Amino acid sequence: MDDLTKSILDEVESTPDKENYSYGKTAEVSGGDDKNYTTGFGLVVIICAVALLFGGDMFVWWNVSWEVESTTPTEGRHFELIYPLEFNIDEINIDVTFAFWDAEDSSKEDLSEGAMNEKNSTKYDDDDCLAMAGEGGCEEMNTVFTNIKYMLYGLLICGILLAFLGQNEMEYTSAVAAIGALISAGILIYTFIALPPAFEEDSETDGDDGFFKDSMDQDPAFFLNVGKEEYDDVWETDVKSYSKAMPGIAYFIPVITLTLCGYLIIYNRD
Repeated sequence: MDDLTKSILDEVESTPDKENYSYGKTAEVSGGDDKNYTTGFGLVVIICAVALLFGGDMFVWWNVSWEVESTTPTEGRHFELIYPLEFNIDEINIDVTFAFWDAEDSSKEDLSEGAMNEKNSTKYDDDDCLAMAGEGGCEEMNTVFTNIKYMLYGLLICGILLAFLGQNEMEYTSAVAAIGALISAGILIYTFIALPPAFEEDSETDGDDGFFKDSMDQDPAFFLNVGKEEYDDVWETDVKSYSKAMPGIAYFIPVITLTLCGYLIIYNRD
């Protein structure tokens, strides 16, 4: 064997196996990606929790609206009442619009010029929350949103831990992500189940049904879209009414955190 051949063989033997070398580089990059994913997702969870806790009017959890319009004139006039309610983490917002116009006026020009409109925001722990309610105020809704706050603080802690683990101990990522996923799912389920009956109970007056039963003739529901025409004893005329209940943007944010935590669980399952 000449010197050149021997030199080539020695070089081949001293060179790391190509497949193993490639695997080693891939493992190193993958580890970095794990940290980037975990830290990034943790920061997103933190942002979502903080936004829901302190976003105020920007993040509405639930919307309820009731609209009534006369179909038969009363003293030569028609009327329309729009009663929307927005529920955020700290308070309920009510923006009532009442208008009436001449029965012969097809343009429906408001003769009250907005004088009977009312806009109000009331915190759940205020005694005068929900003017329609009795002395209990918004006690039940205050309890519901207080519990939601506790869960959001738990979610915030999970986000902080995920951001920390992404830079340090990766082996605990799946456990923390699982807790974050459970909290996110708990927020969605609890809000869906607990908020409508809490609102119904708080809106009950002495001897009368709550908002859903009285205004909508419906059981409390998180999603609702109904309409009817009837003679109304209060307005003493024929009316048509529309009732809606639907989630606001805040309700869907835990879906984001649930998705991110679920991805981390799957991504780190091995």
